Amino acid sequence: MRRTRFLPLAAFLVLIACDEAALPKQSETSVQQTATVPNVALALQPIVYAEFSALIEPGLGCSFQEEADKLLLVATAMDEREDVAEAVVKTDAEAFILKATQPGGYNAMRENGATFTKGSDLSIVIERNPGEGELEGIESTVWPATMTVRQNGMKRTYTGGRWSCGA
Repeated sequence: MRRTRFLPLAAFLVLIACDEAALPKQSETSVQQTATVPNVALALQPIVYAEFSALIEPGLGCSFQEEADKLLLVATAMDEREDVAEAVVKTDAEAFILKATQPGGYNAMRENGATFTKGSDLSIVIERNPGEGELEGIESTVWPATMTVRQNGMKRTYTGGRWSCGA
């Protein structure tokens, strides 16, 4: 009688063992190959005057700061409507120039934020808050802003930043 009590349990355990044996074992290699890469664009590094001043013309411009001491993008343009702004950012590898996607010079950057590209694989969009902004110093105005970097289908967003424009 005792044997019959455990017979259903024994049959169940045999079925489980057979099912596990029938399943293909997944090796570490196959697990690594199926792991997904984070969908994040390149990280920008803080840039200093010596790094951007040699790449773009001085003058009227705007900058994006993630924090008070983290300048991530600097852009300049003439005050003419047909002028296209240039911006400089830095990655681990180097500092490089991007071009605005629209003409409009300094006023367009100040009034609307900006979109910059380097070829078709990298774009940076700065969206500033609406309104008059806050006066900073004698010649600059600052707005809360967000910067989004898109690269090869990946995206990184810098929130809580500042878009500062002036001379």
